[in-house]
Amino acid sequence: MIVNTICTVTHTTTADASAWYSVPFTYVTILNVPKISVTLDGESLTYGTDYTLGVSGLQLVEAPEEGQALVVTRTTPMTQTTDFQTGFIDPDEIEEALDLAAMRDQELAEKIRNFSASINSTATLSSLGWSNKEQTVAVSGVTTANTVILSPAPDCINDYIQAGIVCMAQGENSLTFVCDILPTEDITISVAILK
Repeated sequence: MIVNTICTVTHTTTADASAWYSVPFTYVTILNVPKISVTLDGESLTYGTDYTLGVSGLQLVEAPEEGQALVVTRTTPMTQTTDFQTGFIDPDEIEEALDLAAMRDQELAEKIRNFSASINSTATLSSLGWSNKEQTVAVSGVTTANTVILSPAPDCINDYIQAGIVCMAQGENSLTFVCDILPTEDITISVAILK
């Protein structure tokens, strides 16, 4: 029975190759479902090459730098593979199918919470701020790695589309846009930054 609603855990590493990091939620194995994904300071790690799993949790193959963020996330496939129309069903199969459904619900709930915890902001593309059809604007909270969702303000949609504006890069507290045709009006962009 799945009761733990944790789907992601972040550990701060120690410079010790023998250190174990807990995985406080249910998973089967890295080769089965649900799977886990592991990142170290945003870089994906590979099971067997970069880390191993054991009864104590997760262990890195090489000693990391102290203070790095080790993030372990459970991911359950959005599929239902148990056929309940074949006659007798083993109660363990029913339990496993229900557990996987509960895990998917927990993971979706976590994604919704993270989306709800997004930072909402706006940026203005000045009609006079373009240089070689490129413009960088300051947006607090943007990093090179976080997920940013952009949308032109309703009264700017036509100008945005006609100018062929696209966000081409994100940096620390900045977004860089390019355009096909220089817009003659300022354009307001709504920005949602997912934490």
